[in-house]
Amino acid sequence: LKGKFYISFAYILMGSSVVSTSYLNSYLPPFTIIFLSLLLGTLTTLVFNGKLLIKSLRRLSFKRWQMLFVQGFVGIFLYRIFLVIGVSMSSAAEAGIITGATPALTAVLTYFVLREALSRRSLLGIALTIMGILLLQGVPFNLEAFNIRHFTGNMLVLISALCEAVFAVFARKLHTRGETFRLKPEAQAGLAIC
Repeated sequence: LKGKFYISFAYILMGSSVVSTSYLNSYLPPFTIIFLSLLLGTLTTLVFNGKLLIKSLRRLSFKRWQMLFVQGFVGIFLYRIFLVIGVSMSSAAEAGIITGATPALTAVLTYFVLREALSRRSLLGIALTIMGILLLQGVPFNLEAFNIRHFTGNMLVLISALCEAVFAVFARKLHTRGETFRLKPEAQAGLAIC
């Protein structure tokens, strides 16, 4: 139950990032927004978890460093790039809905990467997510209103959701490797941000 609460809260924060990104796009260039968000993330990580990070650094294997790099590059850096540019070409409301595809994308990735089985409810959720995204694009009811810029923005937001799913899958993979040293989640997220 505690894990579900944390995941729900994380998705609320992810939705707020879409709204704040849409607002900031009016005032700042995309890469300035990305730089500032990563700088803020790094500074807060160092302030709140600096000792834990230093303690954890020495105990990481090369394989874990590789996984943290992929998690940070794809799940944090590329996620922000695709989200910021995508929201600038779409609407915050649609981008917020599309980022809701992250759980479905995570389920698909866990099936392929971690070999976790998909339940019927998961498959139904994935199907409904696909239908929802198609409906947002006007398929099949409003194809004459199709706008390539808007569609491209929505697809970039969808790619950002996929990047977030990669982050989640690699977070899970880091904890299922069976190594003796168990990296704390706040250290894992902090290292990926840095």
